Amino acid sequence: MPTELPSLPTQVDLELALAYYAVLVEVARCSQTITYGSLVERAKMAFPENATVQNAIPVSVGRRLDFVRAFTNQRQLPDLSSLVVNRSTGECGVGFTRSFNPDEARAQVFAYDWRSVETEFTGEVAAAKERRKPKKKITEDEASMLMYKYFSENKAALDPAIKNFRRQIINLIMSGAEPKNAFAQVLTQ
Repeated sequence: MPTELPSLPTQVDLELALAYYAVLVEVARCSQTITYGSLVERAKMAFPENATVQNAIPVSVGRRLDFVRAFTNQRQLPDLSSLVVNRSTGECGVGFTRSFNPDEARAQVFAYDWRSVETEFTGEVAAAKERRKPKKKITEDEASMLMYKYFSENKAALDPAIKNFRRQIINLIMSGAEPKNAFAQVLTQ
């Protein structure tokens, strides 16, 4: 079963994942591996204006690769993180080798045409950044209007008892719930 993308990676996770992904795609095109330290250094060279990338350290690379790994797993793509190896052992960490054969994983990475998904990864990072943004506060009047609009458009399919939950629906919408979800939530209580 494909891994889901992390629901709320940090801004730093996203910035570094974007940089590391770009470097890893280049490394894959050359059919090579790269150490954690070299990955950080190459990202710094590729993104000299990005302060987050410039402040990156090799110790935190694994966490940042989680987003890349989840993206590839979700789309059933080869695992780019298999290219990142420990400098002293020349191999992936135990967490990877315990579950996967690194040589097989790398062969799949090298054979894949990464140009076909480059914009998808950028889009996924942009979508994750958007999810991180705080939602605009909705006033009670706005929530009432949204509730009424949803009610009007779906009246025939709604339980008549929904009218008893007006206040709860408005409160849910004010707290950020979509009207459809607010109506469904009060009916299942």
